[in-house]
Amino acid sequence: MTDTKEIVGWVRNENEIHIQFKPQNTDYDLGLINFGRHATPPKYIYGPLVRDFAVVHIITRGRGCVIIDDVRYVLQPDQCFAFFPGQIHYYESDAHIPWEYYYIGFNGWKTTDVLHRAGFSENVIARSLNCTEQVVSAISDLCETSNDPFQPFLQHGYMYQALHYLIHDAETSAGSLPVERVADGKEKINYARVAAGILNHSYAESITLNSLACNLGISEGYLNVCFQQENGKTVYQYLLERRINVAKESLRVTNKSIKRVALEVGYFDALYFARLFRRHVGCTPSQYRQLSAGAADRERSDIHGK
Repeated sequence: MTDTKEIVGWVRNENEIHIQFKPQNTDYDLGLINFGRHATPPKYIYGPLVRDFAVVHIITRGRGCVIIDDVRYVLQPDQCFAFFPGQIHYYESDAHIPWEYYYIGFNGWKTTDVLHRAGFSENVIARSLNCTEQVVSAISDLCETSNDPFQPFLQHGYMYQALHYLIHDAETSAGSLPVERVADGKEKINYARVAAGILNHSYAESITLNSLACNLGISEGYLNVCFQQENGKTVYQYLLERRINVAKESLRVTNKSIKRVALEVGYFDALYFARLFRRHVGCTPSQYRQLSAGAADRERSDIHGK
């Protein structure tokens, strides 16, 4: 898969490099979704959440822990961890020696096979690594393309190079790492937070309470109660609000057609989208775009008049 993709996330500073491409369908063997490096602050938390693609992390400095289901892995340099698509996961850097890691995310119909060959399984997601330098070198070269991220052939070449080293290393690695069970308490999976994360990330997809509950492995009723207690609104209300806010941003800053905006937030029927938008915003999408443009013009005029 080497088609140029739409970039939906870009960060480059002293502590972090991150490029995120918009996931496409999975009708290809492997496709690059994201990559980067992150020197995390103390007690940096990511998750709990579910992603629809795989991610492999290579630890180069510091310490941290990963929790998946009720299993905790305490990890350090020359170790790596991976998440399969659809797995609920959470990770946190150490309070005193926070970790730095490089990572690469991908999807496609070969994803599960590649992760298995690289020494991971759905039940064992962390292992020791004998080729940290080689894998990090490949991902570092990949990160260098962040200055000009539209280089699909080069980027996929580095992705395959990193995965090659991981697979080759799995034949000689010490294997999986000791784990401990997570006791009842704050580190148990918060399903409401996971569900909100899915809605925030996958708002453009066809999502229902039933599909969300099935994805998390819990009942609709339990999810609905947890979600309302955590977020003060139903799953439907949260998803609608997320879609409307994304649509408003798109209408303000782009010239995309109303139909295109509707599609990008999960509505195939532009007329239905327009009715929903008007009901919750008080004006049609076209009127909102005009009002936003007028407000921006007045703001620029005020600035220049000072």
